[in-house]
Amino acid sequence: MQFTSGHFLIGSQTLETDYQLLPSDTEILGNETTLKVSGKVRWLGLPTGPEATDGVKNFQMSHMIFEAEDLSKGASFMIMTNHGDDWMIRHNQFIMVQPAGGHVFDLGGLQNSLFEGNAFIGFAPELTNKIPLPTEHGHDYYAEAIQFDRSSNNGIWDANIIKDVNPEFFNDYNQVAYNSSNITVSNNIFKEYRDVSGNIIAYGPSIGQHQHSSGVTDAYIYHNTFQSPLISRLNSSLWVLQPIHFSPNSTFVSENNTIQ
Repeated sequence: MQFTSGHFLIGSQTLETDYQLLPSDTEILGNETTLKVSGKVRWLGLPTGPEATDGVKNFQMSHMIFEAEDLSKGASFMIMTNHGDDWMIRHNQFIMVQPAGGHVFDLGGLQNSLFEGNAFIGFAPELTNKIPLPTEHGHDYYAEAIQFDRSSNNGIWDANIIKDVNPEFFNDYNQVAYNSSNITVSNNIFKEYRDVSGNIIAYGPSIGQHQHSSGVTDAYIYHNTFQSPLISRLNSSLWVLQPIHFSPNSTFVSENNTIQ
């Protein structure tokens, strides 16, 4: 699918019935294309069988810009998958579309995929002035732009979002839990969003997994830049409050990343 140049408005307030299902063997190519997000947008990859690779396969997206219509308040854009294989997400921009507690990519058991050369700009403007660390709702602060999840049929990892689309398939196809595996995240930038005067409207996001997630298998995190990450302002030594955070049960390599 080749998008033309220009600005196009997308979004919904009724996500329970208004979402996009991703098909396999799809290529989304932008050409100076900006999708302005008003409200919320969800693109979902459903499972097609019981194996980790039984889901959306051969999905490519490049040179797209997703930007909040309101750059002071932000919006919500999320791609969530349950299983899947061979995704290539390259040279896209996600600008002010990650709210507190939300993700841009939520990967439930995704396999053999690449996220390269993307820009994730602005996380949770509603939290910009709410430091230090709260006593509750910690996930609002460390929610990942790219979240490495473990798929299962408990309906917790996906917050029942995919489960509610097709509960029968969700249960049948998730009898075995799978880590996201063999995922490379390289040469991306995760940074703050500033207004025209240079004031920070939203700090930068992080990547990794939830505090109670069961791990990721073979993640490769190379040559990424994290500028002004929100969780660095919390000044905590907890692993989950680092810009790159994986549980002790994970197997991952993190090299040549820059945190500013």
